[in-house]
Amino acid sequence: MDQFRQMVNRSIAIGLETGRTSLKSLSLASYHRLRDYATPSKYRVCAISTASGILKNYRNLSKKHKVRTPYCRRPGLTICYGLKITDQQLYMPGGFHIPLNKYAQEILGQPGITVRSATLTASKIGITYSRKVEAIDTAGVLGVDRNLNNATAADSLANILVYDLSRVTRVKSAAMDSGKVQT
Repeated sequence: MDQFRQMVNRSIAIGLETGRTSLKSLSLASYHRLRDYATPSKYRVCAISTASGILKNYRNLSKKHKVRTPYCRRPGLTICYGLKITDQQLYMPGGFHIPLNKYAQEILGQPGITVRSATLTASKIGITYSRKVEAIDTAGVLGVDRNLNNATAADSLANILVYDLSRVTRVKSAAMDSGKVQT
């Protein structure tokens, strides 16, 4: 996990040095430089993806605020390629495997479940998955818009209901002015 953190930090440094934040451009700039780490290439791609996300957040925050140079602090590992679940274990690239508890086995053993990614920290493992669901035929749609002084409901049959809430606003305002309601 610490080696993955180091790979992310090196990708961040390369991104800052070259001014690249998109996944494609950062991957082109840093993939070959991460060969120094003795890990399967799937881990390099995921480290670059993590670094790209950190750099995009840094770029957006630095437009409005003064921020420190970004880096990955906590050791962890996120992998989204080459994951398999067999024999009640999660198999990852590089020959690593983690035994799963009964709850995880029940959930991930259901038909139609596809494992998408796994995130490992020193004390936890998070597994994301997708499931195929059947499309539901709807009889109609209902939308609700809530504002300060009214609530409006509209359905797909063109029925519109507007509820006036201005009295509630006045009562609350009067109660706050008199000191009866504390916020």
